[in-house]
Amino acid sequence: MEKVTTSRELAELAGVSHMTVSRVFRNDSRVSEATRQKVLQTARQYGYRPNALVSLAMRARQKETPQQITGTLAWVHSNRTESSWRNAPHLMEILQGAKQRAHDLGFKIDEFWTREKGMTQRRLSDIMLNRGIRGVVIAPPPGVMKHMRLDWKEFALSTFNHDGWRPLLHRVSIDSTHRISECWRQLLKLGYRRIGFTMPYQADRVTDHAFTGRFIVAQQQVEPKERIPVLAYPMHELSMNRKELFQWLKKYRPEVMIAQSFEAVQLVEEAGWKVPDEMGVVHLNVGPDVPDWSGMKTNQLGIGRAAVDLVVNQLVRNEYGIPEEAREVVLRAKWQAGVTTRKQ
Repeated sequence: MEKVTTSRELAELAGVSHMTVSRVFRNDSRVSEATRQKVLQTARQYGYRPNALVSLAMRARQKETPQQITGTLAWVHSNRTESSWRNAPHLMEILQGAKQRAHDLGFKIDEFWTREKGMTQRRLSDIMLNRGIRGVVIAPPPGVMKHMRLDWKEFALSTFNHDGWRPLLHRVSIDSTHRISECWRQLLKLGYRRIGFTMPYQADRVTDHAFTGRFIVAQQQVEPKERIPVLAYPMHELSMNRKELFQWLKKYRPEVMIAQSFEAVQLVEEAGWKVPDEMGVVHLNVGPDVPDWSGMKTNQLGIGRAAVDLVVNQLVRNEYGIPEEAREVVLRAKWQAGVTTRKQ
């Protein structure tokens, strides 16, 4: 069957006006559900895909006028609860960034939860297609799924923060090696030498051990007697590894501890050291849960914005499906001098 390339041809085949076709792909509420499904079914039948470049160009020309929402993107997650991305402070900023960027480009974002009762991945694909949604951000951590089976060929896709999830999509990440390098550099400037590092083994594994690998290289800058073995613990929460942590602290007595847990200060003080007077603590991902700590502050809003940019860029080029060469946008965190370290 010959493909349709223009909205006017689609309108003629569907027996509706050109304006109705435009409204369908903008999810305009003035179009009845029966008409919407008729247009979308005809579009799929004839292989029609809306030209996002034209829409973006028109919005650019009309930038002096109030922003008009002309399309919908999907935010798909598999977390244990439906509200995870709205209630967790360090996650909410990523979603906020995505919504801000989508709005700037003339889109809104609808959230979908894969663990909703009765929601199969096949059904999720159908729901999104029936709503005219072709752009999807897969929001992984702290989701429990390692693989998803959507109708990939129908969507422009992106994800972020990991490379252990499949299929491999265009993604946004934070430079893990830079986080360790910058932490190390700042701690040396403060006078620390016995620098310890703790991290969940799984969190390190999904980055192909970028964290621990860079830390071991950085240790070559200090004397062998000052090098402390990495504590890679099995349970995700640091408090669930209290025994191993206390034994490690007692044995190696670091001057400062790099961690990725909001419980780190409490546990160090529980083990008998005052922070920062007797031991410093550095967080690798400073966020709303540890706002005044020393450590690396990630631009969570920027992650969400970049994830949406990846999707919209594909829509503009009419690129859909799993990419042959997945691209990665790498952002860098910045050092924050906080209350959990001090000059030695």
